[in-house]
Amino acid sequence: GGFKTVTVTAPTLTSIAITGVTEIAHVEGGDVGKTATLTATGTYSDNSTKVLTNSADGLVWSSSNIALCTVNADGVITGVEEGLVTITATVGAITDDHAVWVL
Repeated sequence: GGFKTVTVTAPTLTSIAITGVTEIAHVEGGDVGKTATLTATGTYSDNSTKVLTNSADGLVWSSSNIALCTVNADGVITGVEEGLVTITATVGAITDDHAVWVL
């Protein structure tokens, strides 16, 4: 019998979906701002899904306006000032946006 070459490629990330709160309270006076954690779930080319992290997947979180709401490397958001902000999760060229109202 002959040999057959089989190429196995790892599934590639095709999309990201952010889930979590859409409203968060802001800092009142000297109080500590309310926090919540957003989750970014990746869907891969083989239709598998996985919760993405900064350390394992290179997930980067960002806020459209850190004066209103901050986000850390773990997806924890903190309300700072009232307004609407967009939180973005990015891995390479794949992104998802999540609107959060700071109340």
